[in-house]
Amino acid sequence: TTPEVSDTEATTHATVTVTNKSGVEQTITLTNTIVDKMGKEIVDSSSTTTIAAGASIDVESDMIVPQPTLWDIDNPYLYAMRTTIDIDGNIVDSYTTPFGIRTFEFNADTGFWLNGERIKLKGVCLHHDLGALGSAVNRRAIERQLDILQEAGVNAIRTAHNPPSPELMELCDERGIVVIVEAFDTWQHAKVL
Repeated sequence: TTPEVSDTEATTHATVTVTNKSGVEQTITLTNTIVDKMGKEIVDSSSTTTIAAGASIDVESDMIVPQPTLWDIDNPYLYAMRTTIDIDGNIVDSYTTPFGIRTFEFNADTGFWLNGERIKLKGVCLHHDLGALGSAVNRRAIERQLDILQEAGVNAIRTAHNPPSPELMELCDERGIVVIVEAFDTWQHAKVL
């Protein structure tokens, strides 16, 4: 998360859950490294901790990104956090998490604000499927669908009562499309009784 964002710096907060699936206690070093769009290392944070056999722990870190480039609709700038877990000098796991730095607000009187600028959301509602291709995820088909939507002026998508695919979310992040995720459309009663 990016709980504090300004023109001069952004605070990033990371929580990484680590599970020790071995049969013995392990001492690990977890390192988070934030890199820019070109892969240049911006900042990193490391911590060493011991995890009991079969246990899970959350490792938290806060890092400051100086002069952040903010993610927005016209410039969907993405950073990445590279996480590595090291045991006795050997990297045993790694994961990369892309993320954008931005502020947003929904205001009942003035609408949606992104990075301090009022934005008119021009959106559509998408179900989970790809028309004649069905509901199997096809990355190129999603790209084509987003190409067509963006050519029509779309800058926002509401997913319709189905969890969206990770591929759709990744592509929207990369293209500067705001996504409102609707996980389901009933709250109190089931559709089929």
